[in-house]
Amino acid sequence: MTNNQQPSEATQQEVFGVHLRYEIVRLIEQYALLLNPNEYCSGLKPVVAKTVHDGLLVAFCTHARNLLEFFFRKPDQKNYYYAVATDYGKSGYVNLDPANPDVDRLYKQLCAQINHLTYNRTDDSKKKIDTPEWKELIDIILSEAARLAPQLKSGYDKQHLRIDDLLNAAAAKKTETKRPKPTAQRTEDKGLKPIADRSFLLTEAAGTTSVAPSNVGAIFLELLKPAS
Repeated sequence: MTNNQQPSEATQQEVFGVHLRYEIVRLIEQYALLLNPNEYCSGLKPVVAKTVHDGLLVAFCTHARNLLEFFFRKPDQKNYYYAVATDYGKSGYVNLDPANPDVDRLYKQLCAQINHLTYNRTDDSKKKIDTPEWKELIDIILSEAARLAPQLKSGYDKQHLRIDDLLNAAAAKKTETKRPKPTAQRTEDKGLKPIADRSFLLTEAAGTTSVAPSNVGAIFLELLKPAS
């Protein structure tokens, strides 16, 4: 699909203030849950918890891939289909280098194992995208957001890059899964019991809705609310 018409200022503002922000906020929310599996595993059967984890992982990786593309794609004056960081940066701003070894490796891994059905997929857990790669992706996106912020064109608010939230996410540590103690009989479902440490799990509701295909983070946040 091509789009030969340059987007209007209003469209660019919407993409930057709504859709880009959405991608970053959801990435952070899903990362928080992946690091704290007790947030969503408590009260769930193992098979359900595994399915929920997989959904979170796919959503996180999809948002990470979208953001990498935003930062490394070059503008195409013949096709304005993709929003790219250079649309919002001043003349001196340079996009992320897609040939950077870490960026190239992670992007190919995201495409091969998550976003595309390829012959390069693997069942080897050591080769799958896991905690180290989650952290690398957060670090790269934080670095690029921080690099773009002072180079933004006039009229674009750097708050939409959510740099403070990305900093908190980059500093977070993974918690160990707490396995429930066996009981003789379970008479009623008390609902989910989230752990106390939710230091960087975002609570913002306004301004994060988008027409983007993945809204898994919002659904899981609703699941985390204790049953009334």
